[in-house]
Amino acid sequence: MISPVRNFKSAYAEPFVFLLVTVWNMLPLFSGRFFPTLDGPAHLYNSNLIASLLTDHHSALNNFLTLVKDPLPNWTGHAVLAALNYFLPAFAAEKILLALYIIALPWAFRSLLKTISPGNYFLSYFIFPFTYSFVLYLGFYNFCIALVFLFVTLNYWILNREKIYSYRKILPLVCLMTLTYFSHVFVFATLLMIMLISILSETALSAAFGKGEKRILFSTALKDFLALLCSALLPIILFLLYFKSPGQQAESFLSFTALKEDLKNTRSLIAFNLEEEQKFTKKIFYVIMLLLAIGVFLKLNAVRWKREETAKANLSAALKNILSPADSWFLVMGVILFFYFRLPDSDGSAGFFSVRLNLLFFLLSIVWLSARQLPRWLTILSALTVLTLNYKLNNYRVEETKKLNAIAVECNTAADYITPGSTILPITLHDNWLLGHFSNYLGADKPVVILENYEAETNFFPVRWKKQLKSHQSNTSIFPCTSWGDKKWPLSAKIDYVFILGNKINMQDSCPQAITTELSEKYTLRYHTDFCRLYEMNK
Repeated sequence: MISPVRNFKSAYAEPFVFLLVTVWNMLPLFSGRFFPTLDGPAHLYNSNLIASLLTDHHSALNNFLTLVKDPLPNWTGHAVLAALNYFLPAFAAEKILLALYIIALPWAFRSLLKTISPGNYFLSYFIFPFTYSFVLYLGFYNFCIALVFLFVTLNYWILNREKIYSYRKILPLVCLMTLTYFSHVFVFATLLMIMLISILSETALSAAFGKGEKRILFSTALKDFLALLCSALLPIILFLLYFKSPGQQAESFLSFTALKEDLKNTRSLIAFNLEEEQKFTKKIFYVIMLLLAIGVFLKLNAVRWKREETAKANLSAALKNILSPADSWFLVMGVILFFYFRLPDSDGSAGFFSVRLNLLFFLLSIVWLSARQLPRWLTILSALTVLTLNYKLNNYRVEETKKLNAIAVECNTAADYITPGSTILPITLHDNWLLGHFSNYLGADKPVVILENYEAETNFFPVRWKKQLKSHQSNTSIFPCTSWGDKKWPLSAKIDYVFILGNKINMQDSCPQAITTELSEKYTLRYHTDFCRLYEMNK
């Protein structure tokens, strides 16, 4: 028998252990000056543009770019970075934003699990591998931030649901729902879905098994629904306006086999190399699946015992004593899994839906498991296994991050040779998809116009090209193999600098030949490393 004193010491020490693991889990983030991701450089660059456009209305940037006045989602991360950019370099602003996320996500997730089942907190250690998800390495910072608000909002909703009709209780919920929307619209839609399923499933179960008068049950459900509607009214209106005229885009789907394989590999955890990382991520999948199987078995076994104990051997009576509000999480898991196999991976304008749903499925599976009375020794052993796998994953992530950081630093250093307000044409001569927006490190700390800015070409972000600068897909005599040949430049605009990233040149191709000729005639090499070169137009 475990003594109360020992139990007290364990309960006191465990939160300190969780804190130590949280701090240790930040190692990949601080393994280099930058934390390189696919879209991260673009977020740093555009956040710097936001700060510049807000403070200097007469800069050269205003000839090319404009701030969007519509209340778009994807603002939260940009707003934080833009604010930090006023007094910190870009790498420090990024470190602060991502450190807040890497600390906040585990604690928000843990708080929700402890609210659902106070004694099952060891499952909260499962969150650590998912902090460095593939979504993070894609640079989807706003999506990651929205996950924090998702778990904080759900926790607040559960804790205050019976008192939510008070304006003092509903106001924080309004703020949380609005912040979730302004972080990411996909996560906001998921949050609404989870809360609606919770209301509907709990009401249906209570009504089916006679847990209270139906009139009172439906009245309570209606009040919950109205409270949810009131708290989410503003973001719902913004959501509808945001999608008022969706374009007809070509959808793309992953095959059922690919989706099934991604589920087995826990694809949402793999960032750099499938073959290397699946050695660890597959084991995390098996641990979670084993716990899910045990959780379902224990639930079914409990139903069988209750049915045998019931005098009439009535299954309905047994279910009445077994099913609980927490089982709505199982229904949510099922809905997420359904969407995972049915929704397109891309709608032509936004993508990676499958990997986002993959991530949500595993996180919500752990939430459901937290409500199960699993053997304590099993949850501790499982948590230790997942932490060991996460340790190995983080070691691999650190090494890959260091390699990418070296290139990011080279790109950022090249900006020292660029005059503020200049126009820069990036040219890519590599095949590493993670370096897709690394040219944007040139503008992370300096107000310049970089002619590779995917955010300015979409309707999802705060900065856009001026209308007269939209067309850019045909060839002309100036750098014919780039995609910026027929830009309709403002009067006197020119390409001040050419930045080449990579060194894979096939001189039998006419494109590199044309670029080489143009550069040798009109530009001077100002900066170069083994992987990048910066050319300045001759005066």
